[in-house]
Amino acid sequence: MQKLSFRENLGFGILLILALAVRIYVAGISHGFQHPDEHYQILEPAHGIVYGYFDKAWEFERGVRSYALPYFYAGCMIAIKKLVGTEDPWTVVWILRVLSAFLSLMTLVFVFWLGRLFETKKTRNWISFSALAFASFWYLFVYFGVRTQSEPLSMNFIVIGAFLVYRDLVESRAKSFDGFWAGIFLGLAFMVRFQSGIFGLSFLIAYGIRKKWNSLGFLLSGCLLVVGFQGWIDWLTWGSFLHSPIEYFRFNILEGGATALFGRAPWHRYLSYLPRFYTFPIAVMVLLGAFWSCNRSCRERFQFLWIMIIPFWIIHNFIGHKEDRFLLPIAPFIVLLTCCGWAHRLESMSKRCKRTTLVIVSLLMLTCGYYTYRKHVWNWCGDQTQAIAFLSRQNDVRGVAITHLVSSGSYFYLHKKVPLAMFYDEERTNREFYDKIPSVYNYLVLFRDSKTVLDKLEMKNVHCEAMAYNAVFRCELKLPSKSRAMPVDKPKPFIKKK
Repeated sequence: MQKLSFRENLGFGILLILALAVRIYVAGISHGFQHPDEHYQILEPAHGIVYGYFDKAWEFERGVRSYALPYFYAGCMIAIKKLVGTEDPWTVVWILRVLSAFLSLMTLVFVFWLGRLFETKKTRNWISFSALAFASFWYLFVYFGVRTQSEPLSMNFIVIGAFLVYRDLVESRAKSFDGFWAGIFLGLAFMVRFQSGIFGLSFLIAYGIRKKWNSLGFLLSGCLLVVGFQGWIDWLTWGSFLHSPIEYFRFNILEGGATALFGRAPWHRYLSYLPRFYTFPIAVMVLLGAFWSCNRSCRERFQFLWIMIIPFWIIHNFIGHKEDRFLLPIAPFIVLLTCCGWAHRLESMSKRCKRTTLVIVSLLMLTCGYYTYRKHVWNWCGDQTQAIAFLSRQNDVRGVAITHLVSSGSYFYLHKKVPLAMFYDEERTNREFYDKIPSVYNYLVLFRDSKTVLDKLEMKNVHCEAMAYNAVFRCELKLPSKSRAMPVDKPKPFIKKK
């Protein structure tokens, strides 16, 4: 591997510092969460581990999720409590997002070093620094980089594993344990998100093509070691070895539960995801880079990146329930493949043509980047989590009824062991809640139908006082007004004058 010069080290360090600064800023403004799974599969059960109560999602009722990641974040919450001395949910979640920002640097560092392995003398710094710059500042990597989500965390481990595997393939080193450590990181990615196990097939194909069977054995041993640890956690929490991945496979694949519950996406969903992730102009650049990477002169050198992308992408196409975030782990390899293709194409251009192309591409990247930063919703559900966090600072909360519990953050943001219930404006379904206000639920959080609900409570002699964000209301019974009789002038006694 080529060693970095002083200038290269300086540029590498500056890009990482700027990338971290952007992520810390986004951690402060990016309230709410990207998807309810980010909360109900990680933060909410972590809160339950630490404090003994949480809003249990259906995944933890059936056992299709592992407690490994919630235990990790529970340990972080305990550390925050001891070191920072706060349990305020707004502060805790910001610190956890900053932690995620630091962890996301793993992807940036190993994208750079993996790109370094694909460079030649003519393309030195083109692939590594281009891929690093894109992954540092493109909104997709920045936004997911601060989320407490399984997809970006598993992506970190997969990129490290891919770097170790490819270094093992191209560098002949005696007594190399890269395969073993790649297996460790593949196992960690599997623990975080079970779909990441598909990358094991990619590693197997890569080693099989080069016939490096010893390295493949190291890979399997490292992976099985971590998977065994996952099985031990499941045995402690669920009562059986590897309970959560087995139940996950049974529910999602054999029973088709996710498709039945959340709907079937069109077959072309993952064919058209590039413009949604990268905008249409950048998607065209990605396709051009992928096309140029298939050139005969460089096909064999770049085939590893195709091996990392294709199996994961194909298998996900056969699953009925599709979401763009599921493909996040292959995003770094798409960036690298694009940079490799463009570097190979620029290599054959004249200096003048090369400069013109670089100027046009840079302007296009800046324009599209500015557009995505302006258009992207950085704080989805942020108003709802803010409202619940406001209640955590109120001392008179006896119970909370909320109109949209799924997007509220539940007990993690409320941080009070009080009744918490979903509230619909349907008289038949919701009669019991109307009867329990304000005796059980003395606070309402209304994000829809607020006027209708408040009018009905007014008719029941319940007064609701707006507290914050035009959505939080404190409820209390109206005191009956004491009726006063109008004073009547008493007739004065008649006194006869003498």
